[in-house]
Amino acid sequence: MQLLKAKNFMFLATCCVIGCASPNININELATISRKAGQAYAEGNCDRAVPYYMQLINELPQDLDTRIKVANCIYLQGDSVGAIKQYKAILRSDSTYASGWYNLGYVQLEELIESLQGAVGSMPDETEENAMVIEKAAKLLNVYQESVKGSGLVR
Repeated sequence: MQLLKAKNFMFLATCCVIGCASPNININELATISRKAGQAYAEGNCDRAVPYYMQLINELPQDLDTRIKVANCIYLQGDSVGAIKQYKAILRSDSTYASGWYNLGYVQLEELIESLQGAVGSMPDETEENAMVIEKAAKLLNVYQESVKGSGLVR
């Protein structure tokens, strides 16, 4: 709960410093939307969180923390390609946003692992070249499996 209060405070402080895009939504409404979005996101309910986050993005399009949560939800709902597009768009806004780089790399690595698993599982090892490809793919998969224990998206 303290984390949600801290995030709401940061959101409100950002809104006060740089201004909100719309005069139609007051700061109390933005705080309520932010709280509801954060609560739904913390519960893992992206279907409920994303519409709230989109309202916030409409008001503060430069809020990268909100934008990354939408990208994370896209990924968590099974759309890696859409998530990658969103992470890249975030990084075009701010190329120093570390969470954007980490999450982009994480999702791209997951895509690579899927490709390597497909190669290992479907490529016949009848030729020396195929056998080498399978061996290299299997080594990469082993390194991946040992290194990612406990990792995930930056939220």
